[in-house]
Amino acid sequence: MITIREQFEVWVRERALKHGYSHMPSLLNQSCEGQYASTSVNMAWEGWQASREALAVDLPDKQFISEEDVLIPDEVDWPDGFNTALEQCVDAIRAAGIKVK
Repeated sequence: MITIREQFEVWVRERALKHGYSHMPSLLNQSCEGQYASTSVNMAWEGWQASREALAVDLPDKQFISEEDVLIPDEVDWPDGFNTALEQCVDAIRAAGIKVK
C-alpha cells in the first residue's frame, strides 16, 4: 500500500509536470530531518498531512453473539465474518492515512 508521503509526492510530480516545472529532480529533495528543501513543497506537505488528519471514518461497532444465539448455527458465524470485514476495512483506511474512530 502506498504511504501518505508517497501519495503526496505523486501529486506534486503530476502538478509539476502539468505546469511545466523544469526543476523536477530537485523539487522533492529532503533534508535529513525529512523536511523538503523547497519551502512551498514543505508547506504543501504540512497542509496535505493536516487534511488527512482532519479526515476520520466512523465505523459500526463490532458484533457479538449472545448466549441465546450460540445454539443457532447461522447466527454463530455472522459476527465473525462481520468483525473480520470490519478489521480489514480499518486496516485499509488507516493505510490510506485516514483516521478511524
